[in-house]
Amino acid sequence: MKHRQAVVGALVATTLVAQGAIAVGAVALGAAALGRGHDAVSAGSATSGTVGTATAAGQVTSWEPAGETVVTEVPVALPESEPERVPDVLAADPPPEAALTTAAGSLELDTADDADRAASGAVVSGSVFQTVAVTWPEGTRTPPELQVRVRSVDGDWGEWFALEDDDAAPDPGTPEANREQRGGTSPVHVGDADAVQVATVGDATESLAADDVQLTLIGSPEPEPVMVSGTASTVSTAGFTADASATSVTATAATVPTEVGDAAATFATSKPTIITRAQWGAKAPSCALDKTGELRGAVVHHTAGGNTYATQAAAMQQIRNDQAYHMGTRGWCDLGYNFVVDKWGNIYEGRAGSADAAVVSVHATGFNTGWLGVSFLGNYDVTALPVAAAQAAGKVIGWRLGAYGVDPTGTVSVTVPTTGTKYTAGTKLTLPRVFGHKDVSATACPGRYIEPSAGQSGTNLLPTIRSAAAAAQKPSGPAVTYRAHVADLGWLGWQADGQTAGTTGQSRQVEAVAVSLTGVASGSGIDCQAHVASRGWLAWVPAGQSCGTSGENLRLESIRFRLTGPAATTHEIWYRAYVQGIGWMGWTRSGGQAGTEGLSKRIEAVQLMLRTVDSEAPGTAGSASNRSINYRAYTARAWLNWQGDGTLSGNVGRTDRPLEAVQVTFPYAQKWAGSVQCSAHVSGAGWKGYVGDGATCGTTGQSRRLEAVRVRLTGTLATHMDVWYRVYVSQFGWLDWASNGQDAGSTGFSRAIEGIQVVYTAKGTAAPGATDVPLRVGKVPTLSYRGHVQSIGWQPWVTDGAMAGTAGRSLRAEALQVALGASTVSGSIECRAHVQTVGWQSWVGAGQTCGTTGMSRRVEAVQLRLTEDLAKQFDLYYRVHAQTYGWLGWTSNASSSGTQGLSRRLEAVEIRIVPKGQPAPGSTTGPFVKG
Repeated sequence: MKHRQAVVGALVATTLVAQGAIAVGAVALGAAALGRGHDAVSAGSATSGTVGTATAAGQVTSWEPAGETVVTEVPVALPESEPERVPDVLAADPPPEAALTTAAGSLELDTADDADRAASGAVVSGSVFQTVAVTWPEGTRTPPELQVRVRSVDGDWGEWFALEDDDAAPDPGTPEANREQRGGTSPVHVGDADAVQVATVGDATESLAADDVQLTLIGSPEPEPVMVSGTASTVSTAGFTADASATSVTATAATVPTEVGDAAATFATSKPTIITRAQWGAKAPSCALDKTGELRGAVVHHTAGGNTYATQAAAMQQIRNDQAYHMGTRGWCDLGYNFVVDKWGNIYEGRAGSADAAVVSVHATGFNTGWLGVSFLGNYDVTALPVAAAQAAGKVIGWRLGAYGVDPTGTVSVTVPTTGTKYTAGTKLTLPRVFGHKDVSATACPGRYIEPSAGQSGTNLLPTIRSAAAAAQKPSGPAVTYRAHVADLGWLGWQADGQTAGTTGQSRQVEAVAVSLTGVASGSGIDCQAHVASRGWLAWVPAGQSCGTSGENLRLESIRFRLTGPAATTHEIWYRAYVQGIGWMGWTRSGGQAGTEGLSKRIEAVQLMLRTVDSEAPGTAGSASNRSINYRAYTARAWLNWQGDGTLSGNVGRTDRPLEAVQVTFPYAQKWAGSVQCSAHVSGAGWKGYVGDGATCGTTGQSRRLEAVRVRLTGTLATHMDVWYRVYVSQFGWLDWASNGQDAGSTGFSRAIEGIQVVYTAKGTAAPGATDVPLRVGKVPTLSYRGHVQSIGWQPWVTDGAMAGTAGRSLRAEALQVALGASTVSGSIECRAHVQTVGWQSWVGAGQTCGTTGMSRRVEAVQLRLTEDLAKQFDLYYRVHAQTYGWLGWTSNASSSGTQGLSRRLEAVEIRIVPKGQPAPGSTTGPFVKG
């Protein structure tokens, strides 16, 4: 005997309107009849929307609907007891047309079509659908094993397939947990269909306790890619590369961690290409989404839908249908998964904000808060998952876990927080950081071809996913990692070498940053200094500490970074800022200022890059801040690119391309009145007069080399700021820094400038480097000296490098006199001697006696030095011939030469004067021996 139970109520249909879609007429009950707090659209109501068109080539930037997403819910009456079965004579045939119901009819499970299956008649949906699921009131016992089959739009009925129970539910205390929920199966994707049958298998009375079981049919259009900005590309089975910088739809402000230590930074990794919610056509969340301060790990899923989607447009259609099911039928606020990965390895941002924060999702009961839910689009219990898809999932998992310092290959101890898992609440577990859904729930998810159960055939791809995640987290070689604290978002994830930390185009201020180094020599570090609104420059802070403020709503306006320890000798840190109303400013490095000062403009994002010493700028140097000067050099009949903040302009080491002119300018308005001027010393012409901001300083097209420069500020600007500059001179190399109109370069040597650097700092700020010798002037002055020798007296004067005294005659030197010829450089020469029974005498000037005469006392050691600018331009080298030892090594610039405490006479001396920085005349080993 067949048991028949009529359905209470008619077929219920509700149309969910997505992004301005047009609603179709359907039999619809009011919101109260649906009982889950979402609105129903009245039959025949409509809202207008925009249908986009595809363009020729480029990037897909968003999706616009070509029609509506329709969710149809059909009450299902299940048999009260096991039905009487008949032989399997209709298993492959459709039900008779007379059994078809319509929108006004009822649905009964009363057709026995084989020995185990009690099936309904066919339900005609009234519109095309692609997704099928069954739901029941949350908290009731689940229905028996359910199967469905559908009729495709071409009229053919397919085979029966099972619906997999989906036990996911919101975590207690979240906004979704306070909304009325429905339990349900995973949605199954069936392609375009217009009719469906539902059936029970086995004894329905053993598990059925729900009197509100509903069949859900979801249909949405499969649109062409549509342009919103930029250009669009054709979508194919190969997928497309989405714009990685596209802004995702985000929800409410994040709850973020307060710790910014550099442990997390070691896991920073590159962001993979993410297809944004705007691109796949997501609806905005229906309620505020919770966020948490950490991710503990990731749970791997499959959607359990079909695998037959043949284009990426069809894949996005499935994701939209899943979102409609989760939001409109299950009662959730948004799609349950944080990310979805299709079979080609394309990654889609699922739940809103998942690309930016640890968004609490709904994907695994008890493991939603603090756990990333990543689902493969398809049923991987029945077919193999491509390895490319597994690797793509690993990349997004590694990226998101890396932002919270989590190693995807590790394990974690957890206490099961709630019922609804395969464990009782309070059970203590040790889980891999990346595990499958079935490890914590009674489910086949993510399928045996991703994670087979014990004794089950299949392929375990979880190790592949973990390895891909770990590989994505390991920067190759030295790298800098950093993160930004952004208004209303809090601390965002760690970024690595050149990625953007912060936001662009959202008008959100960066309030602090934290930075760290990886892969550098032990003892290395990186410091940061922030200029904060109303506070000015804060103190330098080391790696891992918050640089700026948080929770005070104070914008970051300018920033500096510097390396410390061994890394500072091998690498440089480059960085730039994205500034309100300006955009990306130029790159600067190693202590230069990035941002603005005195303009009340916020920094909205930063980028940092670690490069070896003397590497070129990562991009256009330009002006890194309004406190910057821009400059460029003219060489080889062409102006070079503008540079700023100490970056090189010129051709260092290219004697065939000397600089002939420079231009110096301010690219942004300054806080104080005044300007910048420049003067040049040109070969064959000497010093030229000062020229103003941006004018040519030197000559062009005349083949006259630039030999020296002066740069100065004018007006009130000069009382508040300093301009520093240095030049690279042929054969001399880099000279020291000059400032505020001082001469930099050389005169009288006929040597060309090959490169220039300029830095602009607040008055009183320390120089960028040494300031001793910014200028080389004229030729080396003539050096003369003579010795007073035992039994001989004063010898004749000798010049640079000759011997004064005797060698090999055992005669003591008793005194020395030194002198310099005329020089254009200020300063003189001085000497002092260590004399027998007297010790070190006082310094005496040029031409005066250094030692004694007429007292028969030996000189045992000497010290010689230059003074004033001579000491900055030249080095004074000397060596002595000492009793017993012979010639000792060369020494210089007031160092001791000879012996002390050994009663050894000094017998002779040689002295040389050379331009600063040139090598010693000979060995410098052992210039002084002390007893």
